[in-house]
Amino acid sequence: MIPDSPGPAARARALASRLEMQLAMDVGKFLRKYLRKTHRWLALPFAALIVTVLLARNSPFGSLVQQTEQVLLLIMALTGLYLFLLPWWTKWKRGRGGNEGRTG
Repeated sequence: MIPDSPGPAARARALASRLEMQLAMDVGKFLRKYLRKTHRWLALPFAALIVTVLLARNSPFGSLVQQTEQVLLLIMALTGLYLFLLPWWTKWKRGRGGNEGRTG
């Protein structure tokens, strides 16, 4: 008698699942790498804009600089929050997914 082997549909689902997991890991690495770089490089113009806003406080140019600073502040806050929460999020995912496939 031939042992039960997974059919082509089951193998295709398993392959699709593995490819999906690999793609998710690659996207996560991409996000971590480029969000960290973006956050670092935006810190320099943001610091310069703070000084510029303080110097050009009562001029028409000052309001434009202040609006630019607010956009950069929002981007910095979102990327900073992501980078701050990333260690806890990865520990949570690792702890949650670590028990799959184990028999007890």
